[in-house]
Amino acid sequence: MGKPAARIGDMTAHGGIIVLGCPTVIIGGMPAARLGDLHVCPQVTPGVPPIPHIGGPISLGSTGVMIGGQPAARMGDMAVCIGPPDSIASGCPTVLIGEMGGGGGGGGGGGVASAIAGAYSALSGEPGPETEGTHWIEGRVVDSAGMPITEIDYELEDPDGNLSKGTLTQDGVIKRGGFESGNDYTVKLFAVYNAKWSKDSAKIGDTVSLSADVDGFDDGTDAIIEIWEQDIGSADDLMEKIETTVDGGKVKTDWEYKYTEDDDDIVAEDKERGYSAPEYYFLVKVEDQIARSGLLEFKHFIEFKLQDKEGKPIPDREYRLILPNGELRKGKLNKNGEAREEDIPPGKCDISFVNPL
Repeated sequence: MGKPAARIGDMTAHGGIIVLGCPTVIIGGMPAARLGDLHVCPQVTPGVPPIPHIGGPISLGSTGVMIGGQPAARMGDMAVCIGPPDSIASGCPTVLIGEMGGGGGGGGGGGVASAIAGAYSALSGEPGPETEGTHWIEGRVVDSAGMPITEIDYELEDPDGNLSKGTLTQDGVIKRGGFESGNDYTVKLFAVYNAKWSKDSAKIGDTVSLSADVDGFDDGTDAIIEIWEQDIGSADDLMEKIETTVDGGKVKTDWEYKYTEDDDDIVAEDKERGYSAPEYYFLVKVEDQIARSGLLEFKHFIEFKLQDKEGKPIPDREYRLILPNGELRKGKLNKNGEAREEDIPPGKCDISFVNPL
């Protein structure tokens, strides 16, 4: 029987979470985790000083299901840790991943072998044993640097106009058999890539642009942009879902950020994990193709003024400012009793003054 598929944000037995996954394979709204993807562990081994466990890569995965060229990780699979080995404690309950079965069972063995051969053909692009004919085609798709392009869909058109579809895997090789003639064939690639924000960081109230390049899809093809908040302490939060279309080989939109403290920031369990500065990424989905952006960090500023009971400014008073992430800043008010601090992570700040009235 299969086990629930592991994803970014799923918990481990030591109380940590998985923090890396395959951005092009989404399970239950989150990137799928694989052998070698990292997790973090909050535990420490007692000592002087205490030894943090830190976490490490997932060390076990399915022998029969590959995601992005690596075995898929599941609930119960082990992960490397500085302390005792960790294990994945949760996963997507609606997606179960098992192991590769044997070829035994008498007459059923031939069916299993045939199924495996067919699966290999679909995954590798090699012609299956029943499809090899007098002609076949073989080609390798590479980028401008000569590196193989993988995990995108393609459409193959034969000389008679017949279409067949596949997915580039492994070394970007297309090899198809069973053809009766050796005339020209056309390959069309379908890809969504280069998803990016218009800037690396922004302030609350700023409007930022989101865009991704698209190949193979006609203008007007439906597209979806999902904006996610990355939360180190728990599963990522879907902030907004925008429906749009492909236009001029691109998918793009604008987004205005308004900080709202969510439940993850205030429940007792998450308080124990500490403050997590909000960072955001977005997914662009066009049919079966998905691209993920890098992270966008939001910063803010704070202005404050100290006055007496009569409303007169109190100048030159030293202050202590504790930021939402626990950072302590010290400063001094100007002659008007005012101060401004830049690059503040969103959230509540605590201000105190030295020698208050």
